[in-house]
Amino acid sequence: PDCPRVIVDFTAMKPSQVQSVRRAHEKLPLAHYIFVSTNMAYPGGVERMDVSATDGRIAEKAARLGSASEAPCNYGGNKLKCEALLHRYAAAAPPLRSTVVRPPAVVGAGCDPR
Repeated sequence: PDCPRVIVDFTAMKPSQVQSVRRAHEKLPLAHYIFVSTNMAYPGGVERMDVSATDGRIAEKAARLGSASEAPCNYGGNKLKCEALLHRYAAAAPPLRSTVVRPPAVVGAGCDPR
């Protein structure tokens, strides 16, 4: 009712799950949605992305949200597809305000087994 409706989502790993959040938001708007993604959303994932020439910071545009539809259907690719949906939903009516965080390691059921 009067409390802020904020969700911190550690579990969504597929675009369909983020689509469900959007449908719920249309019925009862959220104040903010925080999506926990992964650094595997960057091209090549953590195995092939060369960050040796950087100071450890990676530009936001490196995630290539515009080509998310071409991402593989694996953990990192699906998370990237979720991020692209959230970007699109931010411009829709009613806008779904969101924050994406990309921690370097997420563990749990359904995550990358390494």
